Amino acid sequence: MNEVINGEIEKPLETVEQCEANDSVEKEAETNIVNGIDKLEINVEVELTRNAASKKVKPCDVCLQLSKGVTKCKDCLEAILCDLCMPKHRLKRSCLPWRAVKRKEFGRCLIASAHIQPLQMILIDTAVITIPANRLACMGCGRDVNCRYCCPKCRVPFCGTECPEMGIHVLECDSLNQCKFNEITVENTDLTLYKAVGVLRLLRLTDEATIRLLNSLESHQEEIQSDDSIRDELSNICQILQEFQFSREEITKAYGIIKINSYTVNNKHGGVYRSIFPVGSLVAHSCLPNIQYIEEEGGKRLALQAVRHIEAGEVLTVRYVPFMQSKLGIAKKLRERWYFNCNCKRCKDGTDVGTFTSSPLCQTPTCQEKGAILLLIDSTNENSDWICPSCQTKKSKDYVESVEKEYIDKFKALSQYDMASLYTFFNQLSQRFHASHHLVMRMAKFLTILQGKKLETLPREQIDTQQMLCSKLLTYISRLDPGATQTRAKFLLEKNKADLNLAKRDCEIGKITRKVFMSRLKDGVKVEVNAKKMLIFNWKDY
Repeated sequence: MNEVINGEIEKPLETVEQCEANDSVEKEAETNIVNGIDKLEINVEVELTRNAASKKVKPCDVCLQLSKGVTKCKDCLEAILCDLCMPKHRLKRSCLPWRAVKRKEFGRCLIASAHIQPLQMILIDTAVITIPANRLACMGCGRDVNCRYCCPKCRVPFCGTECPEMGIHVLECDSLNQCKFNEITVENTDLTLYKAVGVLRLLRLTDEATIRLLNSLESHQEEIQSDDSIRDELSNICQILQEFQFSREEITKAYGIIKINSYTVNNKHGGVYRSIFPVGSLVAHSCLPNIQYIEEEGGKRLALQAVRHIEAGEVLTVRYVPFMQSKLGIAKKLRERWYFNCNCKRCKDGTDVGTFTSSPLCQTPTCQEKGAILLLIDSTNENSDWICPSCQTKKSKDYVESVEKEYIDKFKALSQYDMASLYTFFNQLSQRFHASHHLVMRMAKFLTILQGKKLETLPREQIDTQQMLCSKLLTYISRLDPGATQTRAKFLLEKNKADLNLAKRDCEIGKITRKVFMSRLKDGVKVEVNAKKMLIFNWKDY
């Protein structure tokens, strides 16, 4: 038994083997403790690194500002925005479904942050600066002028002494009086002064938040500086503004911001000017877009509205140029104004997604009988030759452009009120171009709008034609402007008006019964309701 000494139990002496075993256990325990401390130190270091990274200030997704005011949205936990840009992400305590990101193909752009339904509002943006449009117009309100009245002090054109926006001019009249420019007349169509005024307004902004937003936008300075077509214009702007001692670099950047990002709007006075909507400027281009711009009356706000279903992560796109034009025309405008080439589905397809809207008819006698057309040999190269698949005749890009110009000049010479001449010209277009060529379709659109204004007074044959033209346009629009677009809505209403007019006349002469007429009327009401859902945007809700 163990003996008790001084109140403690004395353990028997351990053997040598037991001592060695105990030493081994103690060493192992000591090693484990040391390793545990090392791991703990490593974990603490990793955690500290993570915390430091998480505390690192990230720039605003939109304006790229680095400041304490930049925060992550507390609701969606995705958008990182400054105090100025966060309100554009929020509406009625909800997050709007967009995010600003950078993509290799588009650069900085907007993407859908959630699934978006057709006609859903994505973003409301407000203009931060208004500048004169590139046209002969009143420097105040943007209405057309005949140059009979100019400001007596600075000599710039105005619509008259009662210009509703004269207050804008009062603020810059003294500045313009210092500028050196040639007097603007109806004969002198040099609009450099208008562009110089835009640059001056931008460079003299004092609000730091607005300046920050504008400076974050793309300006393509390198492309502009190497663009021979505008080099002289830039030099003239520098000369006009030389009294203000802006550097050429400052003027070039301001010019680029305006050129790349400004948007033409109609104001409440019936004039036209250009505005910059900073978040809306980030929307990428596609000839087959998934959203459309909706302009508020007065041009101060711009809404982005979906025209089809958009999946989360999909790039938001809008059309920078009208869709009723040729592949050559679109490519030229995108390259000259925005310095890029479009690679959308339409631009890659030599048939313009099956519409042949760029194709003239081949003029070889045998091909004229067949209605053979010319197609781009290389649809990705706008300078490519065109070829007739039937007779293999090749034509140059210049030839195709010259044919279009010939008929555009013919249209300009026509009386806009002589329906017989207009229809004769429409038939001439149909004999020279594919039935869905953009010139044919633009003429069909012109006739439809003109006839729609006086439909009740037209003979039945013309209403039948109106109905046919609307159907043709709607088929065309479904390919090149698909979805719940305002263009589609307008021609649905025009066709519905023609349909109901014909149904009424048929009922009056007994061709259809009243019951059939009431059924068609009911269908017409449904069409009108659906079309107006696409056409009407209720700004009061925002």
